[in-house]
Parts: sequence; C-alpha cells; structure tokens
Amino acid sequence: MPIRQKIFWGYIAIVILICLFIGFMIINGLAIRDDFSNLQSDIIPGAVAISNMKSRAVEIRAWTMTYIIRGNIMRQGRTLKDALKEQWADLQEQAEIHYKEKYHIGVEEQHSEAVIVNLAEKFISVSAEIVELKDKGGQGEELSKKVRIEFGSLFYPLYQLLDDNLAVHLKELAEAETDVQGRLKALAIYVPIVGILIILLALFIWIYTDRSLKKYIRERDRAEKALMGANREISELNRRMAEELKSAADLQQSLLPKSLPDISNVDFAWVFNPCEELAGDSFNIFRLDEENLGFYSIDVSGHGVSSALYSFALSKILSPAFGQSALLKSYDTGGQGYILLSPAVVAEYLNIHFPLDITSKHYFTFFYGILNIKSLRFRYVSAGHTGFIYHGQNSRPRIIETPGVPIGFMEEPGYSEHTLQLQPGDRLYIYSDGITEALNLKDEEYGDKRLISIIGKRGSISLKECVAAVIEDVESWFAGNKQSDDISLMAIET
Repeated sequence: MPIRQKIFWGYIAIVILICLFIGFMIINGLAIRDDFSNLQSDIIPGAVAISNMKSRAVEIRAWTMTYIIRGNIMRQGRTLKDALKEQWADLQEQAEIHYKEKYHIGVEEQHSEAVIVNLAEKFISVSAEIVELKDKGGQGEELSKKVRIEFGSLFYPLYQLLDDNLAVHLKELAEAETDVQGRLKALAIYVPIVGILIILLALFIWIYTDRSLKKYIRERDRAEKALMGANREISELNRRMAEELKSAADLQQSLLPKSLPDISNVDFAWVFNPCEELAGDSFNIFRLDEENLGFYSIDVSGHGVSSALYSFALSKILSPAFGQSALLKSYDTGGQGYILLSPAVVAEYLNIHFPLDITSKHYFTFFYGILNIKSLRFRYVSAGHTGFIYHGQNSRPRIIETPGVPIGFMEEPGYSEHTLQLQPGDRLYIYSDGITEALNLKDEEYGDKRLISIIGKRGSISLKECVAAVIEDVESWFAGNKQSDDISLMAIET
C-alpha cells in the first residue's frame, strides 16, 4: 500500500475513534440529563409531596386529638381550629396535586394515588366532624368511638399508603443515583483510556509518517536523479532523432525537382507541403531524351518515417541516372541506344516488385506519364491514383479519371496505357488526394468541384500563379484545422 494511503487510513482511524468517543460522551451525557430531568420533574417532587402529606396527616391527627382534650386553644396567635382548617386544606391540595401531576411511577401506584386522595378526603371529613361534634358538646364516649372506629381506621391505611409510595419514590431516587454514578464512573474510566489510545495512535502515525517520509524523500531524490539522467538521454536522443529526421527530410526534398527542364514550348510548376516532417508523397519531372519528358506522382499510404522510406525507395528507382539503364528505359541490344518503356510496363514492373506489405500494410498509388514535346502526345498510366485535371485552352477544366488499382493489390492488374493529344496552351494538373480530402472545421472535404472551380477561375493567369492560388485556397479551407495528409500538386502547360 502506498505511503499516502497508509497515512490517510491512519488519520481516518483517529477520526473514527474520536467520533466514537464523542458519540459515547453524547449518549452518556443525554442519559445523565434524562436521569436528572426525571429526578427533577418526577421522583424528587413526588417524594417531597408524599412526605408533606405524611406530615400533614400526622399533624391533623395530633391536633384533632388535642382539640378533643383541650378544646379550641390558642396556638401561635391563632386558634387550633383555624390551624386544623389550614392543615385540612393543605393535605387535600397536596393529594390532588400529587395525583394530577402524575408523580406516580406505574399503574399500581397510580391506583394507590387515587386511593390516597379518597382516603385523605375522608380523613379530613372525619376530622372536621370530630371538631364539630366537640364544639356541640359531644360526650367523651361518643368522641372516643368516633376517633377509634372512624378516625383511626382512616389514618393508619392512609399513613401506610403514603409510606409505601414514599418508599417507591426513594427506591427510584436510589436507582437513578446509582445509574448516574455508574455512567460518571464509566466516563471517568473510558475518557482517559480513549484519550491515551488517541495519543498513542497519533504518536505512532507521526513516527511512522516521519520515517516513511524520510524514506520516500530519499527514494524520490534517487528517482529524480535517475529521471534527470533519463531525461538527458531522451533529450539527446530527441536531438539526434530530430537531426536525422531533418537529414532524411532534406534527402527526400533532394529528390523533388530542383531545376525544371528548360523547354521553350512547355512550362512547369509544382508545390509540395508534407503534413509531417517526412512525407509519403513524392513526384518528379525530368527529361527522358531530347523529345520526351517523364513525370510521376506517388502517394504512399500512411505518414511518418516508414511511409517516407517507402516513398524514398520508389523515387530512387524511378529517377533515371545519366548514362545508366533505369526502370523507365532500357538499352536496345540491337545497337539503337535505348528504348523508352511504356507507362503500363513501368506500372506492371512496380506491381511485381512491390506487392502489398502485409506487415506494415503499406501500399501506394502511382501516376506516370510521358509527354512528347514535339507532337504534344501525352501517354500515361494510373494505378489507383486520383484523376488528373485537363484544362484545354478553349474549354473548361475537367477531371480525367483512369481506372486502376494501387500497386501490389493484385498479381495481374492489367494496367493499360492511355493517350491524350494536347494542344498549345493546354494545362495538366496532377495532384494527390491530400488536396481534395482536406477537411475544414465542419469536417467537410475540399472536393473535386471546388478544385475545378478555382482552376477555371484562375486559368487566365500564369501557371505558377494559378498553382499558388490553388494552394492558398486549399489552406484557407482547412484553416484552424490540422493538415491531415500530404499535399502535392504538379502542373504542366504546353
């Protein structure tokens, strides 16, 4: 597990432990609060009320007996009868309040509370009757019977019930006290324990974090040094690769037409814009002999180094070297010098020697033409290449499509030679699909119609200006979007 995760889970453990501790404190605090609330609102007031009722009952009994013996004597500035009336009222009020406030704890006590109220009312009534009988001059025997039979039979059950209820309230008070003490004792035990655990866990995490961080810093320093070394090596490799790519690009550019043939009745223009440093497109224009010009256009599938190498190899094969036999012409064994090979024969030769590469999946399209500068007869072959545009001096530009499959797709493709008789002032435009398939920001292709349109509009200007106008229009079309394919355009005017 990474160090960050270990530290993270360590702190999560501390947070969980603190949360559990806080929850434990809250639960116990609420329980203690409920116990105190119950004591304050129920148990203690109930016990006080029962105790007051016991005191009033005892006082009423004592003062009633005193009234029988000594009559309505003065007591603390008031008559004994007035004092009894106050005690009667107080006892009755305490009994009713105790019952209404529901200080009772259970159903049985609730029933006993009703009995207490009933007995208290009867006890007060009998005490009042005794006082009234005494005031009317009742005899001692009659009063004694009243006290013994009625008054005593009410006092003792009432006192016993009050005593039992008081015992219940005192028991509840003792239990509440025990519960509060137990919870306080638990807090006193667990609070230090949890505090010590949190401190120990935090100390452990701090020590482990300190050691792990030091180890991490050492490893990071080593990794940074190794990374810096690797970056230096990569930078050096990138520099060397950039230099090699530039050299390769320069080498590839060297195969493009450097100086166009100087022919009075034929003009040339071309543009080559690779989408990457190395391109898969290639073309060239060259003299085959005093009367014939040769030119080709190659479009290798894909981009980058492998496509560029493929294109470079093809360009080397197709570029005739002075004084040597080449693919485009062969020496005549009959002593006539050399023979120009038909464009169809050249395509067949390439098809045999460059079959479809299954590993790299590279293939290429090929266009090759021979122009006789005297007769202006144009012979050509197309192997899957885009059609070329023919713009006659007295006609609108149009695309001449030539059916054919790319080189290497079939063992016997049956390439055929085609002929086009040109007139002075006619123009030919041979281009790659990087022009017509250029995409704008809406993913719309430039297309053949737009290319024909711009060539038709600019047909009156010079050949070089027309080619420049076409490239400018294509680049404005995909402005803001990345160039997705190599762009090559070769134009010839007779």
